[in-house]
Amino acid sequence: MHLKLVLEYDGGRYAGWQFQPGQPTVEGELRRALGELPLELGTLVAAGRTDAGTHAEGQVVSLSVEGGIPAERLTGALNAHLPPDVAVLECSEAPESFHARYSARSRRYRYRYLDRPARPALWRGRCWHLPAGLDAAAMDGAAARLVGRHDWTTYCTAQPERDVVRALISARVERRPPFVELEVVGEGFLRGMVRGIAAALAEVGQGRRQAGWPLEILEARDRALAAQTAPAAGLTLVEVTYG
Repeated sequence: MHLKLVLEYDGGRYAGWQFQPGQPTVEGELRRALGELPLELGTLVAAGRTDAGTHAEGQVVSLSVEGGIPAERLTGALNAHLPPDVAVLECSEAPESFHARYSARSRRYRYRYLDRPARPALWRGRCWHLPAGLDAAAMDGAAARLVGRHDWTTYCTAQPERDVVRALISARVERRPPFVELEVVGEGFLRGMVRGIAAALAEVGQGRRQAGWPLEILEARDRALAAQTAPAAGLTLVEVTYG
């Protein structure tokens, strides 16, 4: 049986999605929960390998299993064995050709800034707290200039030999009280890419850089020019879309 799962999780206590021996990971928790069920697990692939501390509202996983539990019962069965900070939202049968990563058309991420003097209590671990106010309109203008197909060397932590060209489909910044929110949609994102963009836009929002600066350093293709990477706590994988 080939399946599609949709998961949400709070990544605060995990070393990212991908399984790592001796480290708490979201994939590790999912594999452990599957191991509690009368199933034989085959392949298991996620749409995106979220970094340590990054959250998800719509992570997609494709997997193959053999066993007697129908797909409609797996959601409840898995949630009974998953920790409180990981939940399966949907489980459905999928064609054999479905691949969570390679079948994806686009991915949508949200980055949240909290720009107020008081530190967060309710939203701690879910945003980047910046005590000074941000100019969301200036950030939005800067983000719009990044849309298109580019070499993202400046903004990612990928290995130098890896292909770093990706298409950014849209990038918007809006004030949605109490947050300023960056939302980006792309065909795919490299490690650290969204957090790199978020950090550069924060420089603009705080008045330290002009709106054209994020594009200037992007075109320079020089990681040394980038702003400090934004904290993972503010980042959430919102949605993965398929054809």
